[in-house]
Amino acid sequence: MASTEVERDTGVDVEDVPSAHWGWSKENHRLIHIGGLLSAAFLLVMMHGNHVGHVEDWFLMGFAALIVIAVVRDWWLRRRGWIR
Repeated sequence: MASTEVERDTGVDVEDVPSAHWGWSKENHRLIHIGGLLSAAFLLVMMHGNHVGHVEDWFLMGFAALIVIAVVRDWWLRRRGWIR
């Protein structure tokens, strides 16, 4: 007797990508961008604290800026179709 379950072909081999069996085999770039921006915001929130020196603030601002630059660059290149 034939199976009544629907088999969907996503073009991804389950042997190569085990998570494809559950239906998850691609990266969600929007979620990665949101996570990057939240990480940068968290670094900026960490500037408010009980430290006296401002060297930590400069490092936090620098790393937050690097994260934002990376997210904006990735978003822009994906929007233009230069990367997938």
